[in-house]
Amino acid sequence: MESAGQNRNKVGTLLILFFMLILYFTVFSFYGGRLFDQVFLADTVFDEDTFIGSEKVDALTDAETVRMLNEKVEAWQQEANIKFKYVEKEAEMSVGLVSFQVEESVSQAADSQKNPLIASINAGDLSDELKRKMPSLRVADQLDMNMLASDLADIADYLKTGESVIDLSLYLPEETRNSKVAEVVAEGMDDAAADFIKANPAISIKNNSSVSFNSWVEPAGDKISEKSLNILSSSLYRLVLKTNFDIMEKNQSTELPEYIELGYEASIDKAKNQDFVFFNRNDHSYTINWTVTNGKLYGALTGLPFYYTYAPELKNKETLKAKTVLHFSPLLDYGAMRVEQYGESGMMIDLYRNRLEGSEKRESEQVAADFYPPVHQIELYSSQEPPPPPPEPEEETTDDEEAEQAVDAEEDQSQSEEESQSDGEDSTENGQ
Repeated sequence: MESAGQNRNKVGTLLILFFMLILYFTVFSFYGGRLFDQVFLADTVFDEDTFIGSEKVDALTDAETVRMLNEKVEAWQQEANIKFKYVEKEAEMSVGLVSFQVEESVSQAADSQKNPLIASINAGDLSDELKRKMPSLRVADQLDMNMLASDLADIADYLKTGESVIDLSLYLPEETRNSKVAEVVAEGMDDAAADFIKANPAISIKNNSSVSFNSWVEPAGDKISEKSLNILSSSLYRLVLKTNFDIMEKNQSTELPEYIELGYEASIDKAKNQDFVFFNRNDHSYTINWTVTNGKLYGALTGLPFYYTYAPELKNKETLKAKTVLHFSPLLDYGAMRVEQYGESGMMIDLYRNRLEGSEKRESEQVAADFYPPVHQIELYSSQEPPPPPPEPEEETTDDEEAEQAVDAEEDQSQSEEESQSDGEDSTENGQ
């Protein structure tokens, strides 16, 4: 028994020695020549087709290779432009974060092979850099910093000049890339709208493409009421206002529906070819999911969270007073009046979309200027001339009054004759 155990121990020892010999010859075949040259032949040069990083080092000594690579690294640091990109935000990375181990790379290089130019980035320093350059990156704590640092080091390894763009979204977990970005709630959906949304619960928003509301609801035909259509389109409008999507077409009615908040109407009228259209300018796709419960509409936009926060703001609200318009008609009786159309005040308001980085406003763009004209009151009056006054009635006289009038007439006549005689005498005297 003891003899058998000793034999097994000897066999195991021999296997270990055999393995070590194989490992030794394998390693020596790659690095032994270089090690021997470095120790005994200090001026020995690299063989043909030897690369360190992207640089060919044929016929160069170690010292010459170190000097040449240091010059290349210095030139790369002057010319390289590495950018972080996250959805709509870009920021330049400091190339000083990259640390090159040139001498170590040269000492470990094997002849006639492609060898790495050893470069590294500290993940902690990289995290601090991102916090400085992208302070509102809400998903920063979910980034795989070790993988990001490794990929950046690989870019530096080849001393690639020019611009290199690193998409940070590639270093996020899948669930983060499908987060809820915005939501909206509205009341007043009818049964036909609920049935349509149940059958068509999602709007797919492809990257760098446009979306038409009318195209989405086309399968419903004319089943959905005008009210439900406008609630749905206006709810979609409110969702889009919380993104950086470009609004290509938005319409409004001449009179604000009572079920739509002022400033947030996106009117749909198929007969007039009125649509609501927007464009996703991003390199990432999004989805809007709809549900209807007891007439209440709920919509949620899902996808990669934006870097900036987008918020609508209403400004310059004005109430426009109705005027009174007077019309005249000969068909109305003189003095008559009736109201043909009762007046209503109009309204106008501007809507802006603010782009915020944290609490700081970076930009404010006007999206819409909604105008609802006043309805003027129309009053109709008669144009007839006033009727002529009625003739005055003749007064009746009594016998006494007639006698008095006769006496007065005689007296007037007698007085007139006396005055005439007196005037004749005066004329005779004057003649004498």
